[in-house]
Amino acid sequence: MFKVEEISRNLCFDKGGYWKANSDEEVSYPSEGNEVYAELEETSFWFKHRNETIIAAIENFPPSSAIFDIGGGNGYVSKNLIDNGFDCVLIEPGVSGASKVVERGVKNVVCATVESAEFRSHSIPSVGLFDVIEHIEDDLAFLKNIHSLEAVWKFQT
Repeated sequence: MFKVEEISRNLCFDKGGYWKANSDEEVSYPSEGNEVYAELEETSFWFKHRNETIIAAIENFPPSSAIFDIGGGNGYVSKNLIDNGFDCVLIEPGVSGASKVVERGVKNVVCATVESAEFRSHSIPSVGLFDVIEHIEDDLAFLKNIHSLEAVWKFQT
């Protein structure tokens, strides 16, 4: 299992069962969004199909270490990744989403933005951004930041 505490300067373990940043940052996602999706995910054919498609794509290019599901919401994708044998770390700034992820049984959960978590450069092995970029105001700066955090990609063969 990936050790989150080894790659961040600004996280502490919270009584809620997730890592929490020592400082908060504004996000442009509505606070009630996690609750709405939590009601839909388990029974929606679209979410099921989306997960199947994500797994198929990742199986074609399996990462050598943990996948960081950035903006992972309630953990529906992360839980599916784990259930399919992939190590996963979920990054979600919303407390309601992070709490739901813990309820789903995901062990590596970070309740923070990528920026507030203060991950070390080149410390994140693989990144998933599933329905996230459209919620980021300065998407180009966000992607540049993600790129600076990614370790050198090493795919399993």
